[in-house]
Amino acid sequence: MVYNINKGRNEEFAKRSEKLKGYENFIYLVKEYVKSMDRDGAIKRAIGDCIRQDVLRDFLKEHGSEVRNMLLSGWNWDDAKRVWQREAREDTLEEVFSLLEQGLSLTEAKKKLGLNPKCVAGF
Repeated sequence: MVYNINKGRNEEFAKRSEKLKGYENFIYLVKEYVKSMDRDGAIKRAIGDCIRQDVLRDFLKEHGSEVRNMLLSGWNWDDAKRVWQREAREDTLEEVFSLLEQGLSLTEAKKKLGLNPKCVAGF
């Protein structure tokens, strides 16, 4: 199933995730800016504006050039999938570390997050 998360199309869905809402805003800015400038300039401006407005700031600071290149060269499913997987791993690590700080053991934290407690990859 595919959801349209363009601004104003699926607001309830975008509200579920700060990242989705940020993506929605970023794409909206690109589309608005491309009306008055070339695509590359519009993407650069949208990245800069989002960083300044704290929209996907950390992600765009780290991966802004990748985002720009992806939008200029077209969609690549394999590249996007790698980015999503990396983000999911990073989010999971953050959750595990948070639970460890709360006093849970690594095994308990993994169980609480529905992870295989015997899995050691990345932990």
